[in-house]
Amino acid sequence: MAGTRLAILSALLCVGCHKQVATSDPSEQYPESPRVIEESGDGRQYVAALETALRSADRIVVSEHSNVDDVLDPDTQPQRPVGYTPTIYISHELSAIERKNFLTAIRKMPAATQNGEPACVFEPHHTIAFYQGKVLTSTMRICFQCGQVEWNGTTKMRPSSLVPTIETVLSHFGMKAERDWPALAKVSPK
Repeated sequence: MAGTRLAILSALLCVGCHKQVATSDPSEQYPESPRVIEESGDGRQYVAALETALRSADRIVVSEHSNVDDVLDPDTQPQRPVGYTPTIYISHELSAIERKNFLTAIRKMPAATQNGEPACVFEPHHTIAFYQGKVLTSTMRICFQCGQVEWNGTTKMRPSSLVPTIETVLSHFGMKAERDWPALAKVSPK
């Protein structure tokens, strides 16, 4: 009886199991490979949406700022503060030439997308805000620590080259992908 239960349990646990075959082409092993996703066109559609946002915005503001998680401290601030307002470290409105350079960089980047996002806590310290007149039309928040981007300008999957491209663009304005954010938050004026 115990042997029968063990056999049934083993069979249930192996439902969906399959033999992995060694191959040099990852797309043959995993159906959600970057090559398959690239062919879906999401990366190119994301780039097209970003190009449209860059061309049509009256104003584009890039900023480097604190994040609510920067102020967490097990001794003095163990929970996220209610009504937290980020501290802006650097804010820069793009000139016409800077917008053109940003657009050129976006057009040059490969459109291949990645399979998914890293499993880390999204802690954005950089934002790109797109405006039409005084109206904020979309916001792109970037977390360089884990390489994630949240942008409400499209629902398409972003190209994997977007994060390094944005890092290069923002570096021209004195912004850095990595800093000691908690230490910076402690010395920043409240």
